[in-house]
Amino acid sequence: MDRTKCLVCTVPISLTQLGIDVCRACAAFFKRTTIAGRTFTCRQGDGKCVFRKHEKYMCRSCRYDKCASLGMTYTPRRKGRRKRATASEEHPTMTPSCSSSSTTDTQAATANTLLEASFDRRLEQEKVIVERQRLKPFHHQTESFFMGNVTSFYDTFQVAIRESMPLFQQICAGFGEVTVEEKAALFKSFLGKFYMAEGAFLSAKYFGNVKHFMTSLITCLDLDRLHEWIHEEGIERKDDFLSSLTGFAREYADILEPIQKINKISETEFYALIILACCDIDVTSDLPERVISSIDEMRRQVFEELQDYYRIELNLADFSLRFGNLMTISHNMSEAGILMNEELRMYATMFGVYADDRLLREILFE
Repeated sequence: MDRTKCLVCTVPISLTQLGIDVCRACAAFFKRTTIAGRTFTCRQGDGKCVFRKHEKYMCRSCRYDKCASLGMTYTPRRKGRRKRATASEEHPTMTPSCSSSSTTDTQAATANTLLEASFDRRLEQEKVIVERQRLKPFHHQTESFFMGNVTSFYDTFQVAIRESMPLFQQICAGFGEVTVEEKAALFKSFLGKFYMAEGAFLSAKYFGNVKHFMTSLITCLDLDRLHEWIHEEGIERKDDFLSSLTGFAREYADILEPIQKINKISETEFYALIILACCDIDVTSDLPERVISSIDEMRRQVFEELQDYYRIELNLADFSLRFGNLMTISHNMSEAGILMNEELRMYATMFGVYADDRLLREILFE
């Protein structure tokens, strides 16, 4: 496979994005910034930052300027008025730990079974974290949630990493013979997307807006109270950290806000999104054709199962709008997962946040 390097961040690539030799992450960053009309301030103040993957100073201003200087352009497509979903298309949202699907031989049903098995284990571990850190209760009309912080996020994130591995292993088994190195690359690509898909699903269920985000099963983040997220004495340059956190929060909002306007998804659709997150491989990943072909086949199978679900279980004659909305959500969750990996790498390199944690270093850097 012919490979070159991204002209912005130097990672190896095999496909062009937006007509330029750049990686998908840089192209996605450029699109997000263009759509949102965002502007950034150069971190060093001279507009000459060198941006490389895992670089200590990952300046978004210089990254965007570099994309533009290469001739990268993006014009958001104008969308015509779309008809509203009919009442028959409505389907109740459920938490990821609810009852099993009526079809037991689908990819979504397999994901359901494995996630349901891990839900109680995750919940018990999170309760221990909440009690140990004495997190403040977060007011909600029906649920017992708590205000998260940096420490609780990293602790619950590591729980999510461990508990998502059995699910990933089961999905990965459908890809045929995959080496340990290939599995590691696939898992790193999958993890951020899985985390963001679950967080967005739960946030839409319990809050229905981009102001609040579920950072775990029982902890959440209030974007109007970001200062409460940073409480540790060991964090370097807290003001700069808060500024970076605020910037990333705005980028997440830009990604998540459009999907908040889409009808809430069902449990089956959520599990399909989890499978698709595993199939949404990074184009910079050096995977053999046999693995890529297996991944493409699983994606096709999930699409077919979704169509059967719409026709048979929901009895929808025309599900094109609903399916299209789900693909929009899948794409946005993928972009949010990529952004999350960038964010955590920056916190580790620039602010020393959990920089020495072995598990996180393996996931984010190695």
